[in-house]
Amino acid sequence: MKSLSYLAFLVLVAAQSSAAETRLPLVVQRALACLTVDRRGPPGILDGRLIRLRFTRGSIPGWPRSSNGDILNIALYNERDDRAVLLFVAIEEDDSETVLDNSYLLERNKDGWAATEGNGGLETHRLISRFGATLARSPVHIVERAALSPKNPCHYDGR
Repeated sequence: MKSLSYLAFLVLVAAQSSAAETRLPLVVQRALACLTVDRRGPPGILDGRLIRLRFTRGSIPGWPRSSNGDILNIALYNERDDRAVLLFVAIEEDDSETVLDNSYLLERNKDGWAATEGNGGLETHRLISRFGATLARSPVHIVERAALSPKNPCHYDGR
């Protein structure tokens, strides 16, 4: 009986640890709400009730510094984890978010990840492909789409 209660304890600790790890920072939740309110991604990425994402905050290595301030890079993935759309949100000095009018489609192939659509030339796509491969190694977060609603007005660059 002792081993059964120890096992139950381990399951409980694992469940609590798992829940803590998937908790998204508030700034990511707000940005994600703005990204998903009226934006349609490629088929299969924003279609379902669950959103799979990975994110980083800060500049992309090798990318020219942005004049938009602090950048949040969010990749939204399909269920098979072989396609993603990489989106950018500027975090302004007043902590508001501005969805930037720029995105890249990433697809997994035999060599890793490749940027198949988006602004820029060959070098930009190589840079985004490398970044996509690095981002794909970070933890995936799963969020219910219905749970997202912007608390503040969303700002969109270029609209």
